[in-house]
Amino acid sequence: MALRLMAMELSAGGMDWRFTDAELQVGEDRVRAQGRVRLGSAGTSFGELDLTFSPLAVARMEPWLEEPLPFEGSVQGRLVLDGPLDSVRTTGNLTLEPDSGSGAAPTVADFDGVLHLGESLGASGFQALLDPLDYALLGPALGGGEGLAGTGRLNVEATGRLAEGLRFIGEATHAMPGVPESRVLANGSVRRGDEGVVVDVQGDLATFSLGALTALRDGLPLEGSVTGSVRVRGPLWDLVVTASVSDGRGSADLEVG
Repeated sequence: MALRLMAMELSAGGMDWRFTDAELQVGEDRVRAQGRVRLGSAGTSFGELDLTFSPLAVARMEPWLEEPLPFEGSVQGRLVLDGPLDSVRTTGNLTLEPDSGSGAAPTVADFDGVLHLGESLGASGFQALLDPLDYALLGPALGGGEGLAGTGRLNVEATGRLAEGLRFIGEATHAMPGVPESRVLANGSVRRGDEGVVVDVQGDLATFSLGALTALRDGLPLEGSVTGSVRVRGPLWDLVVTASVSDGRGSADLEVG
């Protein structure tokens, strides 16, 4: 391990770590840092902390996390943090490189906005673009979904607090070999309360390939594409899904839940 050009200051209010062209190298992992981190009684804050990963194995971050990340591999790129942890301006361009054995392709994330990472989780004017996106990476993050496959892009904007309702709008595309591309527009909210996570999402199916569902769950006798609208609402353990779709030859109204 090699570490250079770092200064630490102690005061009654806490501890300041100041980085000037600092570099930390462990094995093949390398992190460059410029800026400040303050740890004190008022909490953690960042002063234009500019980090460059070239690369950094995700496993090296887990000892400092309450829960392991739903991703195995490495991250490469730039991350800038500024402000207190409960209202930190976050800007970055990161490439998520899955482990070679996963079969997943790299995903590139561009993001900018304010994240609230204290007791009241949320975001303010946060925008993220994942392009390209390998949907296989989302399965572990969603608590399963090992059958997720295909590539596309995801563009999302979010504002609000999770306790009151984190509102978002987004656009997603999806494609895979032998299956027409899908494009979905969505808006809604996610809230976490006493009954767990509750969602209310309205989606516009600009075009949705039924073949993608067949790939996700073998045996579904579906083919072709549909357009229409869908709404998903309720707690995650008791979701209600309603939809109104058309395939150009006819239409159907559905409700599940």
